[in-house]
Amino acid sequence: LVTNDPNSYTGSVTLQPRDGDARPVPLEEGFPKWGGLGVAEMAHAVRAGRPPRASGDLMYHVLDIMHATHDSSTEERHIHLERGCPRPDPFEFAALLSDAP
Repeated sequence: LVTNDPNSYTGSVTLQPRDGDARPVPLEEGFPKWGGLGVAEMAHAVRAGRPPRASGDLMYHVLDIMHATHDSSTEERHIHLERGCPRPDPFEFAALLSDAP
């Protein structure tokens, strides 16, 4: 998977399968440049008295995935993750525009 700088919100995403040619991955429409959205959601969560979506559990899960991806690539084998984390509840981003948590 090849992506551009996520801070620029531009460019294409390409998938290069091991046994095939690289091909572009179609992007979903409707996601504006929402840099800082995670911090805004975290502040909203604190005000609402609930855990933020970007929790420590999710952070460690993402780190596990990153390490497994690296190890899988260098060792040329599948890596099974031993642990996971609870999926965050859906969040209505329009709630960030209101004054109420």
